[in-house]
Amino acid sequence: MSYEIEVRRLREQVGDLIAKHERARDVAEFSRYADDPAGFMRDVLRCEPWQKQLEMAELVRDHPRTVVVTANGIGKDWVTARLALWWVYARRGLVILTGPTERQVKQILMRELRKAFALAPELPGELYSLELRVDDTGECAVLAFTSDNPDRLTGFHHPRLLICVTEGQGVDDAAYEAIQACATAPGNRVFVYGNPTRPTGPFYRAAHAAGWHTLRIAASEHPNVVEGREVIPGAVSREWIAAVRDEYGEGSSFYRARVLAEFPENSIEGLIRRDWLRAAFARFESAGPDLRTRPLLSLDVARFGPDASVLAVLQGPVVRELIRWRGASTTTTVDRVLEEIARVEREWRCLSVAPDELQALRELGFSDSGLTVVVDEPGLGGGAIDLLRARGVHVRAFNGGSQAQDSSRFLNTRAESHWHFRNLLEAGKVALPADLELEEEVLAVEWQINSQGKVQIVSKDTIRATLGRSPDKLDAIVMGLVHSVGIPGREWREVRVVY
Repeated sequence: MSYEIEVRRLREQVGDLIAKHERARDVAEFSRYADDPAGFMRDVLRCEPWQKQLEMAELVRDHPRTVVVTANGIGKDWVTARLALWWVYARRGLVILTGPTERQVKQILMRELRKAFALAPELPGELYSLELRVDDTGECAVLAFTSDNPDRLTGFHHPRLLICVTEGQGVDDAAYEAIQACATAPGNRVFVYGNPTRPTGPFYRAAHAAGWHTLRIAASEHPNVVEGREVIPGAVSREWIAAVRDEYGEGSSFYRARVLAEFPENSIEGLIRRDWLRAAFARFESAGPDLRTRPLLSLDVARFGPDASVLAVLQGPVVRELIRWRGASTTTTVDRVLEEIARVEREWRCLSVAPDELQALRELGFSDSGLTVVVDEPGLGGGAIDLLRARGVHVRAFNGGSQAQDSSRFLNTRAESHWHFRNLLEAGKVALPADLELEEEVLAVEWQINSQGKVQIVSKDTIRATLGRSPDKLDAIVMGLVHSVGIPGREWREVRVVY
């Protein structure tokens, strides 16, 4: 398939016309910048790239294959959009902009291109949501689309082709192969950039291959960090680096990838440190009775087989009990939960509740209708939830596969909830009953940064393979703490208890 046919096919999907320059200059006038991307940016686009952005532009100008490995907030998409304009106007070429997600390609990369185009009214052409059309032939154009379908990346054999790949760590092998199959002419260029989130995959291999020219840009090199002030608004800062260090640690894969621009040695690492866990066990020994905090129960449901149903009893950040049983039907499990609800409620009321205290609890938002039970919803949990609700129990369903509150940082609710548990342990704000099986389960959990830069917890199947069983106690605790202590920003956050 020729590139003319492919361009016509893609033009059916480029979206609405956004801008058109009526009094533009002849495109031939920009040819004097063919070997001067920096001059084009300064004179035509009226912008001033910083030193490492200039180095990126020069590598693309001079070498067939360039890979740039960077920290966060460096301005990769900013300079790529302006490189695309330089290529299409000064070199009269065809530019393909691609990446793993529509958000990255359309809402970030093409948005940068639109901003640059708007500030240069002398540039001819029509700008669409996913295309800049300089002429009707397709000879000079910018086309943008996601890399999830490698077929889109085939058929482009242009003498002056530039393919720019954003978030290269999220692009799969098939897309890399299709890209390199297109860029076969001497005047073609492939430019890939992203964050070094894991030491595997085609992005990692490209960064270490002899046929690629590689540039690494750490956060410490950015003008904002060097000068300690906001030289470039919205870019990386010293404060952000400090926050990442405090949250993840300087030795973490997240810090290495996002701040140092280094590939981590391992793609996964342990979520919880043993000393944090042992300290939580010690706090449990000194956590006396809590007369004001209504207990909350958290249920991880199993049926027949090696896995166990576990019911955790919590009061704020204190996990009071872990109750486990095996080999029960869903109905039998619900009957057991009802028995435990009655027992826990009865014991708590005998300890604490005077009329004035009941009134105080009502003012904090608690009712007298019984204890709340958090239940893991997927799989067997759905039936237990229905049966418990039919018996009048207040149930909160927990779905680890749902979208995280902070979806920019975490793959899903499961990852966010485990990270919340990690934060509580690290800060010394949770107390756990000493339990060897629980310790094994906690220490078996590992995390990694996925290709989209989000925290991801290893699958339950992986943990089960490590332990020889499911992490039932841990799951009940993690679900319960999300509701009894709460993740900041969650609408169901409850009262934090100091003990």
